Amino acid sequence: MHFLKHFKSKYLLNFQKSQEIDEIKHLLDTIDNFIKDKKYSEQIIFLDYIIQSLVSDACTSKIVEPLLKATDGILEEPLPLYYYDNEGKSKNIYTDNKVSVDLSTTNIYVRPWNLDKTLDNLINLSKKSFVYKENNHFSYYYSDINLCYVHNGNHSINAGRYYKKGVILSEEVNVSLLYSNIDTDGIYWYNIHTGQVIYEVSDFRFAAVFLVAKKRFELTNKIKSTKI
Repeated sequence: MHFLKHFKSKYLLNFQKSQEIDEIKHLLDTIDNFIKDKKYSEQIIFLDYIIQSLVSDACTSKIVEPLLKATDGILEEPLPLYYYDNEGKSKNIYTDNKVSVDLSTTNIYVRPWNLDKTLDNLINLSKKSFVYKENNHFSYYYSDINLCYVHNGNHSINAGRYYKKGVILSEEVNVSLLYSNIDTDGIYWYNIHTGQVIYEVSDFRFAAVFLVAKKRFELTNKIKSTKI
């Protein structure tokens, strides 16, 4: 009985992964077919629309998740924070910049896993202004996709997101460093130079975001080169 349960679980997981790969392929085919006859400016608008729609969907799902099932506070990074260059050296995408992130206008990737803490923070912030706490509110800001990934201070930042008030300081990371060094099929992140798996994708929607953002990055560079 245990074997059958394990087999069924593994089969469903493999089926889901296969479905996610197909969905990403369909998305990329749809984009290519749709934008091929469009002006560059129109292509950029459409790619931005897709990126923000996917990011918004992924962020919302993590906020809703604790309401539907028991979960913990671990939220893996949406996009890799490091890569391997063509010499095999491990490098990160951190910058020395800290940016102000407006909780009312930025996509906030956060998981408020404890419902008691969620309610407490919602009640407190309903009567007060949001206060940024340097020793508690930790996050990374992916500037290329307007995404703030929160890895500490989840419940208070979530309340600020919900009430659309407050600003936090976030460490900026440079997504563009990844484009020429990693690839993905929606299931794994790969070293583009060797084809080796780096690690598993945490959410296939962000794999799709990465591929679309890379396409937009290449298009933007193409536009710049035609103006020179």
